[in-house]
Amino acid sequence: MANDIKESEIKFRCSLDQKAEYKKCADEVGLSMSDFIRSLLSGKEKLVLLSEGSEIAKNLFLIHTDLEYFRSNGGIPEESLRAIIAALNDVSTQLNTVSSKLTDIRTDSEEVDLDE
Repeated sequence: MANDIKESEIKFRCSLDQKAEYKKCADEVGLSMSDFIRSLLSGKEKLVLLSEGSEIAKNLFLIHTDLEYFRSNGGIPEESLRAIIAALNDVSTQLNTVSSKLTDIRTDSEEVDLDE
């Protein structure tokens, strides 16, 4: 198992615009800049999953907002109900995709551990 204690430092130079872009990207996936850059170096697919997970959360929030609106206003029109069901199906598909990718990453990680 790798040593998780962070006792060493790597520094590099970049423009202020680049730094702002790195910060923006890190914020979008919910990581510190250090964790973001470490993730980039150790496997970009993990960041893709964080981004996809963020999209799922956003979609669920929008569905929740719609449901709260309709609850307050006396019911869900048939057309809106179909749209909400379609959105839930999309979220289900997104969750299955992320789950599959996580399984692949775990399998790959286990294979690396066996090789060490």
